[in-house]
Parts: sequence; structure tokens; C-alpha cells
Amino acid sequence: MYLLLNQLTGRMKNKTDSVILVKNSLTHMSENIDISVKFIENKTFLWQITDKAFLCFTIKWEDKKM
Repeated sequence: MYLLLNQLTGRMKNKTDSVILVKNSLTHMSENIDISVKFIENKTFLWQITDKAFLCFTIKWEDKKM
């Protein structure tokens, strides 16, 4: 089994409460950020970075026959 990263979307609210969607990837994430992970739905996780920014992504498991 291997892990496929289907979606990694960063969302950040500004002072006008408008939502800014930022496409991101794991390679762009800073390693020194303390991230808390929450299990939301079947395979959806929410990574809380700050009180106003978070990353949401969905993973999928697949069987790969050699």
C-alpha cells in the first residue's frame, strides 16, 4: 500500500473574513512549524498551523500489485 496525496490546500483568513485559498505542497512547508493534526472525516485531515491558518488535505490508500 502506498499513500497518494490528492489535495493540499492552505486557507488563511484576513481581517475582512474573506478566505484566501493557497495551493501548496509538502515540499513548501517549513519544517520548524509545530503542526497539530486533527482527523476530520474518512480520510481528511486538518493541520492547524496558527489560529488563522491551516492546511487541509485528503489521502487515499491503494493496493499496488508488483
